[in-house]
Amino acid sequence: PWFSTTPVLALADRNFEEVSLFVEMMSAAMMYHPDWVSHLAGRLDGVLPERPQQLMEVTTAVFKDAHRDRHEGMPVATPTSPLSSTILPPAP
Repeated sequence: PWFSTTPVLALADRNFEEVSLFVEMMSAAMMYHPDWVSHLAGRLDGVLPERPQQLMEVTTAVFKDAHRDRHEGMPVATPTSPLSSTILPPAP
């Protein structure tokens, strides 16, 4: 299409892809590696003082939900992108 060749839309497309990948990776990290997220939360610079604690509250909730779902036999979202599958182990 004509709009995919415009530089502004191409940049917006790329930004959307990168943000989506970041959200996917953080979600997977919260489900499978909450200790890494905790380490990251302790290293955040330039954020409001309450943000690291809020990040850990979200991480705890996501981890508990994923853990509960796995043990109840419910399908759990797993990392699906080629990059995330090389970084994160498969779901148990």
